[in-house]
Amino acid sequence: MKKVISLVMALVMMLAITVPVFANTVTFNEGDKTNDVQIKTDTSKLTGDGTYTVTIPSTMPIAWNTISTEFDYSVTSTLKADKAVNITVLQKNKKMTATDADIKDDIVYSLAGTVNATTSKPSVQDETFKFTVEIAQSEFNTATIAEYTDTVTFTATIVNA
Repeated sequence: MKKVISLVMALVMMLAITVPVFANTVTFNEGDKTNDVQIKTDTSKLTGDGTYTVTIPSTMPIAWNTISTEFDYSVTSTLKADKAVNITVLQKNKKMTATDADIKDDIVYSLAGTVNATTSKPSVQDETFKFTVEIAQSEFNTATIAEYTDTVTFTATIVNA
């Protein structure tokens, strides 16, 4: 009996949340008549400014003695008409430290290229931006050959276009 009551209650709840469709009634009385009906999207119930995805590299390997290495990141978005996605790329320490604690060398590097980007339009499919990690040759010449790391932070926000 409880299962039957539960099923009936579920059905009643589903019917309670259905939205009735309101329509203007057009009556054709005589002969051939036509009537145009406008269809349109309704954004009045949307919350937020839309959605976006930023695709970034999970690691950025740099070959030893390479002074300039290029990387890509891309944005896919569907936003309101007056919005865009802004992406910034920031270095954490501006130097890579050795993963071996016994090595006290650091490698200073810089970022160049598109480290601050804004999408060109609200809806884009894979708009790609490029930036480079640059290391002076003198940094490699004075450092012990080892693995060095630092963190690069990508921040994405929706902004007014």
